Amino acid sequence: DHLNPLQLMHLLRLHGVDTIYGVPGESYLAALDALVDRPIRFVICRMEAGAANAAEAHGKLTGRPGVCFVTRGPGAYGVTAVLTLLFGNLGALATTDVKRTLSLSGVSHAGFILAAVTAALVLPGANALGYDVEQVIVIYLLAYVIGTFLTAQALVSLPAIEDHRRPQLALRGLLRRSPLLASALGFGIGSLAGVPPSVGFIAKLLVLMLLVSAKLWWILGAALLGVAISIHYYFSILREAVVRPTDADEELAPLEIPFGTRFLIGALTAASIIGGLFVLFGR
Repeated sequence: DHLNPLQLMHLLRLHGVDTIYGVPGESYLAALDALVDRPIRFVICRMEAGAANAAEAHGKLTGRPGVCFVTRGPGAYGVTAVLTLLFGNLGALATTDVKRTLSLSGVSHAGFILAAVTAALVLPGANALGYDVEQVIVIYLLAYVIGTFLTAQALVSLPAIEDHRRPQLALRGLLRRSPLLASALGFGIGSLAGVPPSVGFIAKLLVLMLLVSAKLWWILGAALLGVAISIHYYFSILREAVVRPTDADEELAPLEIPFGTRFLIGALTAASIIGGLFVLFGR
């Protein structure tokens, strides 16, 4: 039969345990309750790895058993966030198809959200510029939607032989064919990449501030590396549309943009800029 929590604490005391290191979690709340009125100190750690290291050091220094209690939580979320950030950004870096780039970059944005969740688990009540974690996640999701919709307006308005393939080379000459679509692409890419003062920049800044307040330096490093990689592949898309020249003898017919698309581009562009300033100064 299994031990109940009171029996477990009694056995730990018989073996000379006076300190337990751990990350509190719902999976062993009964054991934490059993510590009440017992001469066993519970030291709260930020991460499971830190609890294990502290227990090992305690055992070596005192000659008594080193004990740590851990649960699924910050460590698992943190590792998942780092892997998601790296997988999404490195995958987007390796492709030259715009649709694949945007879809894989979406994975990296999910990594930013996981990073914010990890910060909340490590430091309950964490906030950035007065916004709590839930509000930061909502702001980040709105920024992602605005940037993606702006970028998509340029893609869906361009004729393509195969809709499932959108190579970057097909964007060449977009600035000459439609300055409006090139502007939409620029503002959308700028928001996704985190260029100030877009709402995408503010959203990324809030997540990074959460990681700093929670002292999750390893996730912060992965996030900053992801931002650096994303700037490369995002602006390679914009470079093809704006900077790279087309053939001198190639005729580029202007693109007719419906009123609805023009209105949507204007509204989303305003939301990207004004939204970022509102989040930054409207609190």
